Amino acid sequence: MHRSLILLIALSTPLLAQQPPVPQQPPAPIERATPAAPPPLAEIYVDQNCRIAEQDSSNPNAHPNLRTDPIVCHLEGVQHTQHNEHEDDGAAPPVSVEVSERTYFLTNVTPGTLNFIVHQPLPAGWSVDSVPPPIATTGNSATFSAFVEPGQTVTLHTGERRESPISTPVSLGQQGPAAVILGQLAQQGPPPPAAEIHVDQNCRIYAQDRTSTSSAYSHPYLRTDPDVCQLRRVLHTKNRYEETVEDGVVKRTRYEIAERNYILHNVTTSTVAFIVQQPLPKGWFIDSDPAPDSTEGETATFRVYANPGQTIHLHVGERH
Repeated sequence: MHRSLILLIALSTPLLAQQPPVPQQPPAPIERATPAAPPPLAEIYVDQNCRIAEQDSSNPNAHPNLRTDPIVCHLEGVQHTQHNEHEDDGAAPPVSVEVSERTYFLTNVTPGTLNFIVHQPLPAGWSVDSVPPPIATTGNSATFSAFVEPGQTVTLHTGERRESPISTPVSLGQQGPAAVILGQLAQQGPPPPAAEIHVDQNCRIYAQDRTSTSSAYSHPYLRTDPDVCQLRRVLHTKNRYEETVEDGVVKRTRYEIAERNYILHNVTTSTVAFIVQQPLPKGWFIDSDPAPDSTEGETATFRVYANPGQTIHLHVGERH
């Protein structure tokens, strides 16, 4: 039996070897679908005051209008500062530098990715000085772009800069003895006192109005002016505890905190002093920096100075 099987295999082997090889067919190419181009991102246009452009969908021919929506765009930290700069080697003359800064908080409330296009006007003589730089600068405006995923908030900081030359002061040697200069300064007298703007705890300013230059002013009254004073982050926290250890015993003291943030902006052409009066309920005291200039009875008074166009942030904290 085994000998017959071996003989059968031996006889069939040459027959198998004589058969021509079967040619292999190349694999059929896999047809891949060409990916479609992604749809263009929807854009939201925002102006320098955080107003968004919108158009009535029922009337496509209507002109877009500007609308304020603090959920989509919130503007905070509008600051205007001024300082002097000079080269370390003294080769270049010093310059006066003005800086204007804005911080936009952009929130995407849609289910798709958005591209916020922020248009920032550039007054004559100003240039963009911020990171990221604008995507385009044409004439008297700069355009910034920020991509925001659904449900996310992106912070966009824009800065502008303007330089002005400063006249070089004459040296003491050319002016004469120092006593001469001191005498000239003494003749000029002290600088005039800064004008005061009084503000209450609700960020209302004391104002007087008149209908014309020939009419009399009205009686002083409290007026809300967001261009001069804005109140942000009014917080009241209860049931906070302060722990101390005495003689191996942990002692807790419960207290409350009330906090206010005043944003004060000088819209005049001269330095002003903001006088902020903060009432103190019975049992409360100021617990913040800077400390008030004075505290009389149940009122704490703060005094802060602002140069023309400058914005000052004043934090006031109370504790009970």
